[in-house]
Amino acid sequence: MNSAQVTVLIPLYNKAGEVERAVRGVLAQSEPNFSLVVIDDGSTDGSADVVARIDDPRIRTVGQTNLGASAARNRGLDEARTELVAFLDADDEWRPDFLTTVLALRTRHPEAGLWATGYERVFDHGLRAELPALIRVPQSPEGGLIDDFFVSMEKDCPVCSSNILGSRGVFRETGGFPDKVELGEDWDTWIRIALKYPIAFSPGVQVRYHQDSSDRAMNRRRHSGEDTAMARTLRRALADGAIGPAPRASVASLFSQHLLFLARLRIMAGDGVRARKLIAEARSHCNCKAHWRRMWVESYLGPGVNTVLDAFRRFERSFRRRRRTRNSNAGYARNPRGQKSEVRGQELIRRLDQGP
Repeated sequence: MNSAQVTVLIPLYNKAGEVERAVRGVLAQSEPNFSLVVIDDGSTDGSADVVARIDDPRIRTVGQTNLGASAARNRGLDEARTELVAFLDADDEWRPDFLTTVLALRTRHPEAGLWATGYERVFDHGLRAELPALIRVPQSPEGGLIDDFFVSMEKDCPVCSSNILGSRGVFRETGGFPDKVELGEDWDTWIRIALKYPIAFSPGVQVRYHQDSSDRAMNRRRHSGEDTAMARTLRRALADGAIGPAPRASVASLFSQHLLFLARLRIMAGDGVRARKLIAEARSHCNCKAHWRRMWVESYLGPGVNTVLDAFRRFERSFRRRRRTRNSNAGYARNPRGQKSEVRGQELIRRLDQGP
């Protein structure tokens, strides 16, 4: 008899072409002690029927009206019968040792709030894969704690909605997944957990994260650039000082980068006033000169100014190259103070040989 120690949760919405691959990957795990709950979030393409045709006593399907990915994940937390839960999107897949890896990581680092593995992004219907640009994550095969999770998020996030093991208690304590947000609800969840707990990571790639799937949320919707759950969480944490073990500077830097991302979207939408407010807030938390100055100009002149600025910079670089070449051919250089000095090589040597 199966004595599950982990409940695998798959939120499902219109993934009839991919969900069987996800479920088969779970059933092929080298760790057999799990149960699988598929939360059908009002699919209209027969996705639930695909799951129903897979005969395995560990699978259970629950249905609800279409309420979104966060509501489906929260429903899964309610339906789980174990403390440990692992999430998998219906269009992604696990390699056979995923559960074994995260359970071993949890044994070594029980203090963590999440346990995650490496993943690869898959494109072109599985024909092309690439690794994300992860920084400041453990590199040893056995894994470890991420020393600064907020710095690691400044590139590609080391955790995603298909590569983590967590506990229901931690999800409940930190508020679960936020309902009715545009996109990025999972990032907001990871941040709220990381503000209270360290995050453990094993670098071995155990997850295939498909970015070419049909009806993927990121393909259906785009951020409007309005305030996000992630921005609200980071703003509140910095104001209250509730940042747990995280360095304040790292949290502030991530918050500033996110605000500039939102400002960019408002510029593209033609809302320069809102963009400038976001830029000003970003500057108040981090001195990000390399980014905000150009965006400030764009907020007045529109995104098309990029083309003009780039053309001007290309002309300026070309002009400087030509001037350096002309000066070099004329036998002139600049000393560190920028003053011109004659450096005719052979003539200078001859004069030195002659003495005063």
